[in-house]
Amino acid sequence: MNGNPKSPVSPTSNTTTRPIKVDDAMNYLDAVKYQFIEKPEVYNCFLNVMKDFKHGTIEASDVIKKVSRLFHGHPVLLEGFNQFLPAGHRIDPSTGAIQPPGR
Repeated sequence: MNGNPKSPVSPTSNTTTRPIKVDDAMNYLDAVKYQFIEKPEVYNCFLNVMKDFKHGTIEASDVIKKVSRLFHGHPVLLEGFNQFLPAGHRIDPSTGAIQPPGR
């Protein structure tokens, strides 16, 4: 499945200009789950990465690297993930390359 007709994630270039709401996070999780409906292991891996970050076992930079690899080839998901990144951090949705702050 390459597209999501519901399009719960709307790409935005202003990733840190508005506060993130619970609905934003839930919609993003739904988009990830829908995209990988036939590969639940990818969705579960994403959830595990988020849990590890929440529990402090991995740092934000590790989350960015793992999500970039996990969602490689899925530019809408990568762009959607950018809204949750700290100011200045970004994943290039077309390549999956991590753009550090200041670029």
